[in-house]
Amino acid sequence: MREIKFRAWDKVNNIILYGADLYNVHLHLLENNSRFEWLQYTGLKDKNEKEIYEGDIVKTVYPDYPEKAGTVYFQPTRLNWSVKHSNYTNQDLFIYARPDHSIEIIGNIYENPELL
Repeated sequence: MREIKFRAWDKVNNIILYGADLYNVHLHLLENNSRFEWLQYTGLKDKNEKEIYEGDIVKTVYPDYPEKAGTVYFQPTRLNWSVKHSNYTNQDLFIYARPDHSIEIIGNIYENPELL
């Protein structure tokens, strides 16, 4: 079963909060819910065993195709995690999680937008 985890982008302090730091976020939620952008864990890890979250920018390597960078997001109409590439194509994230494929986190849309 997939572990349900979140991280949060703090729009005021421009930092990503993980784990124990999120405890303090709960105190602010009732006062200012728009301060935080919540990002869910996909249940997958990249080739370096880093957890992949919504909003991550990943580099995908697919056999016989050039490397591409894209953004991880949840696709509600298909109920799955996908990668949105700059050429407006979508790829299901689980495809890249197979052993014969590779995916690597290179940043996120909040701290590294220049990577897209």
